[in-house]
Amino acid sequence: MKPNFIRLNANRHRYLKLMEHQGYHHARSFGQSDLMLSEFSRAAAYYPIVFAADPSGTVRPVVLLSRDGESNAFVAPEGRWVNAYVPMVIRLHPFAIARLPERDSIVVCIDVNSELLSHETGIPLFDIHGDPAPALDHAMNQLNEIDAMLRATEDFCRVLQKLKLLAPLPPAIHGSLSRPDLESFYCVDEHALERLGDDALCVLRNQGWLTPLYAQRISLMQMHRLSAVALGRDWSSYDARPKQWEGMHA
Repeated sequence: MKPNFIRLNANRHRYLKLMEHQGYHHARSFGQSDLMLSEFSRAAAYYPIVFAADPSGTVRPVVLLSRDGESNAFVAPEGRWVNAYVPMVIRLHPFAIARLPERDSIVVCIDVNSELLSHETGIPLFDIHGDPAPALDHAMNQLNEIDAMLRATEDFCRVLQKLKLLAPLPPAIHGSLSRPDLESFYCVDEHALERLGDDALCVLRNQGWLTPLYAQRISLMQMHRLSAVALGRDWSSYDARPKQWEGMHA
């Protein structure tokens, strides 16, 4: 069932409960996942990272999870994640955030189709007074951190576009993928990076942005993983994830 995120409401969802972690079935159809700037160095060791452009031209970093964009190569049949790192956005399921631009604030959303939510069993999200219970407090703290990370990621992407440091994926990469959205993906243009002046390089260095730039380039070496897993890797060689809601620090 496709995710259906709506705003969490204390009245409407007063008796909702969070169940034990049941795996990553919800991500089985994810061809990619949003990535935070702070994740680049770790994620680059396990996934190809690219920048995805939306119709307005704004870009955001994502990790590719499949060759065809329709199925996730890293979810085993029983729901285990079969790679050493799980992107934060996926770990936070069934919670997410939505930003209210007019108020410059965020709201908590939940996937009402998630198998981790129930009215019968699990840990309550709200107490008897309708206030957030500890489980929801924990999730909200995580989401507040995610919001700060998201803002930093957006700043990073804006500067990359301003400095014209992004280019379409090279033809050699296209041969590793069979996705209809290939034209919307970009990577760091190493030649443009080499041509940058000292002032621009200083900005990138002082912001700590040179490391993620090189991490993205190196991550393209992980493109082969999409095919290796999809073509029948031995699922049994991976340990099951802990049976609990993991949160982004898991």
